[in-house]
Amino acid sequence: MFSGFRVLKRDQQPSQLVRKQRGGRILLLLIIGGAVIGLVTTLGVVFLLMGSRPLPPEEQLEVSCRMIEEGRWDIPMAVGESLSLGSEEQALDFQSRLAFVQGSARVLQINENREYPDAQALLTKASEKLAFSDKVGFPLGYRETGSYLLAWAYFHSRQWNAAMPALEKALTLCPERRQEIMEMMIQVHLNKTSPDFVKAHETLEAWLKQPSLSTEAKRYVELLKAEVFFREERLDDSKAIVSTIPKQSPHYHAAQLLNGRILLNIGNKILDDEGRAIGTNTQLEEALEVLRILLLSADVPANVKRQASYFSGRAMRRTGRLREALSTFTAIRQRSPKSPEAIASGIEEAEILLNSKNPNGAIKTLETVARDCTLSGEFEQQYITRQVYQTRLFAMTDMLRKQKDFENLVRMAEAMEKLISPSDAKRMQAEAYRDWAIDLQARMDRPVGLLKPLERMPKEAWKMAGEKYAELAQLELISAIYPDIAWEAAGAYRNAELLDDSNEWLRRFLRSARRELQPTGLYQLAGNHFDLGELDKAIYPVEALLRDYPEHPLSYPGRLLAARIYGERDQLDKSSELLTQNLYDGDLSPESDVWRESLLELGKLLYREADITHLKATSQGSDWTDQADPRVKILKDSFEQMMESADRLRESVRRYRDDSRSLQSQYLAGRALMQAAKWPETMVDSGLVTLESQRRQLSQQGRDLLQSALDEFQDLRFRLNEMQERESLSVLHMGLLRSAFFGEADCLFMLERFDEALTAYRSAASRFLNRPEALEALTQVARCQYKLNRPDEAKRTLAQAEQVLQRIPAEHDPEFPRRTRYDRQQWKAALAWLKAW
Repeated sequence: MFSGFRVLKRDQQPSQLVRKQRGGRILLLLIIGGAVIGLVTTLGVVFLLMGSRPLPPEEQLEVSCRMIEEGRWDIPMAVGESLSLGSEEQALDFQSRLAFVQGSARVLQINENREYPDAQALLTKASEKLAFSDKVGFPLGYRETGSYLLAWAYFHSRQWNAAMPALEKALTLCPERRQEIMEMMIQVHLNKTSPDFVKAHETLEAWLKQPSLSTEAKRYVELLKAEVFFREERLDDSKAIVSTIPKQSPHYHAAQLLNGRILLNIGNKILDDEGRAIGTNTQLEEALEVLRILLLSADVPANVKRQASYFSGRAMRRTGRLREALSTFTAIRQRSPKSPEAIASGIEEAEILLNSKNPNGAIKTLETVARDCTLSGEFEQQYITRQVYQTRLFAMTDMLRKQKDFENLVRMAEAMEKLISPSDAKRMQAEAYRDWAIDLQARMDRPVGLLKPLERMPKEAWKMAGEKYAELAQLELISAIYPDIAWEAAGAYRNAELLDDSNEWLRRFLRSARRELQPTGLYQLAGNHFDLGELDKAIYPVEALLRDYPEHPLSYPGRLLAARIYGERDQLDKSSELLTQNLYDGDLSPESDVWRESLLELGKLLYREADITHLKATSQGSDWTDQADPRVKILKDSFEQMMESADRLRESVRRYRDDSRSLQSQYLAGRALMQAAKWPETMVDSGLVTLESQRRQLSQQGRDLLQSALDEFQDLRFRLNEMQERESLSVLHMGLLRSAFFGEADCLFMLERFDEALTAYRSAASRFLNRPEALEALTQVARCQYKLNRPDEAKRTLAQAEQVLQRIPAEHDPEFPRRTRYDRQQWKAALAWLKAW
C-alpha cells in the first residue's frame, strides 16, 4: 500500500463500508436520532429472534441484510451461524442470501478489527461465501453492497487474480467509491508477480480525468503516480513530481518520505555498482537527513513518522551502523508490533542477527513477527516486493542449511508459517527435516560417526519429513505438483521404516501421477510389500510393471524384485527365468548394479534348486539296486544343478570381488562344490559302477571338486580375516567366517587329510571358545583322532567338550539349535554316548 495512506483505514466505523459520510449539525442530529431508532429496532429484532415467536428464516435473513446495509455485523453473523445447519437442503435463493449474510458479516467484522485472530484465513472464506452469492445472484437490492464487499475481501486477502474483475464490477456499481476502488485497482496492478505498470498508469490517468477533483485531490493522485514511477525505478520522474508538492499541502510529508526513499535507492545503487555491501555516499547521507527531519517534526502523521523510522534503519544498515539500525528496527517492532513496518523491520533485524551468528535471536524475531502478522500488519509492497521479501527469507534458511544447523533450520521454517504461503512453509519444513535426516544418517555411517547426546535419530527426522510432506500434499490436492509431493511423502516414510504409511502415499501417487511416472510407484509399492513380508500383495504391482511397461528402464530391477518374490514363494522356475532374462535377454551390461545382483541372485537360486533336488534323491534311506532307480536321475540332476550354481557363484565372485555381497556367494560356491562331490562318491559306493577305470575317474572327480571347495573356503576365510583387521564384522559376516572355518575343515576331512582337518577343527574350536560352535569343532577333532587311530586322545577331546559345554553361559542356549545339530541337553547325552563308544 502507498506511503501515508491505507485504502480502508482502521479507525473507520463499519457502516462506512456501505454508506457515505455526511457532515454538519443536521447530520449529527440525524445520526443521534438514527442511533436511537437503531437501538430500538435492534432490541426489537433481538426480541423477535430470541422470544417465544421467532421470525421465520426468510425474514431473519431479510432483517440481517438490512443491518448489513447499515454496517452492523454482530446479529447477522449470529443469524448466519444459526441458519447454516441443514442449509444445503434449502432452495438455491435461500442459500445465496445466507451466504451473503455470512460473508458480509465477516468482512464487516474484520474491517472493524484488523487484528482479529486468523483474519487472513477468515477473510478468504468470507470471499468464497460472497462469490457463491454473486454467482447465484446477490439478494435483491443488495447487489452494490455485495459487489463492493466481495472486491474488498479479495483485495485484502491478496487474491489478486480474482480481485481485479471484482473491483472493475464494483467501480461500475458504486461510483461514489471511485477513489477508494481505483486506488485498490492500482495496487493490484503493482502487486502482481510481474507488476503491470502500464495498467497502473492508465488507471491513474482515468482518475485524473474525473471532473470536480480538488487541487489536493489531484496532488494526491500525482503522488500516487510518483509512487508508481518509483516502483518502475524511474527515479527522476518520481523525484520531479515530489518536488511539486508544496509545504502547505497535507501531502507534503508523504512526498518528503518518498523523496527520502528515492535518495536511499540511488545511494544503494551506487554502492552496488561499486561492489560494496557496506559504505556511504552523498545520497545516503541526504536520505538520512530528509528522514531525520520527518522524525523530529511534530506535525508529521504517525504512520509517516513510523515509515521514516524504518527507512532510516535501512540507511543505517547500509552505511554500516548496524547497532543503530538494529535498535531502530527493534523499536519499531516494539512500539507498533502489528504495523506493516514492524514486519519489514523484523526481516531486517533477523538478517542482521543471523549474520552476527545469533540464529536464536533471528528465529525469535521471526516468531514475534509471525505472531503479530494480522490483516492490519500485512507486508506492504512499498518496502520491498513480496517476491524479494520471500527470497530474503529463503536466503536465511539456506544459510542455516549450508551451516548444517538443522535444528535452527526447522525452527526458522516453523517461524515463517504466517510470513510466506502455507505451501511454501510446509515445503520448507519438510525439506529441512529431510536434509536433517540425510545428514544424521551420513554421520552415523562414518566409521567413528557419533551423534550428539539427545540428538534425533535419522528415522525420527524422516518421520517428521513424511508428516510435513503429507500436510503439504493436503494443501496441494488439486495442484499439478501433488504427485511429486505424494512421492516425497512415500519416500520419507519408507526411510523412517513406516512402510504402511509409505504404501498409502504410494497409492495416492499412483492415482494421480502421469502414465510415465507410474512404473516408479509400482516398483516402490512392490518393494515395500516385499520388505513387509506381504508377498501376495507385493507380486501384483511388480507384475503390472512388467506387463504394462516392458520397455521401461525399471523393468530390469522389476524382474530382479519379482524373482526374489517368486523365490520366497518357492516358485523357483519363474524366479530363474526372470533372472536369466536380465542377464542375457536385455541391454544390461555386467557393470550395472542390477546385472550384478541378478547374477548373485541366480547363483543362490540355482544352489537352492540343487539342494532341494539332492534332498529328494537322498530322502529315502534304502540302497539303490540298479541304474533304473529314479533317484539316480534325480541325484544326477542335483549334481548338474550344483555345478551350474557353482559356476554362476564363482563367476560373480570373480567379477565383483570388491563387493561384500560376493562373500556370501563364495561360501555358497564352496557348499555347491561340496554337494556336487557327493554325486561321484555316491555312484562309487552304490556299486552301480563296476568298471575300475570309471570308479577311479569318479573318485578323482570327487576329490577335485572337494579341493575346489576347499580353495573357496580358504580364500573366503582369508578375505574375512583381512576385513576384520579393518573393521568390526557384521553378524552376517561373522556367520560366514564361522562357516568358512568349518567348510575348510570338512573338506579336509572328506579328502581324508585328517591331520590337517584336526588342526583346522582345533582352530575353529579356539576361535569360538565357550560357544556352541566349539562343541561341533571338538567332536570333529575326536573323529579325526579316531581316524588317525588315537582313541585315547579322542576320549580326552570328548571330555574337554563336556567341560566346554558346562562353561557355555545359559544365555547362549537359544543359539544351540541354530548353530549346531543339538540343543544343550541333547549335546550332553551325545557326548556321553560318544565317550562310551
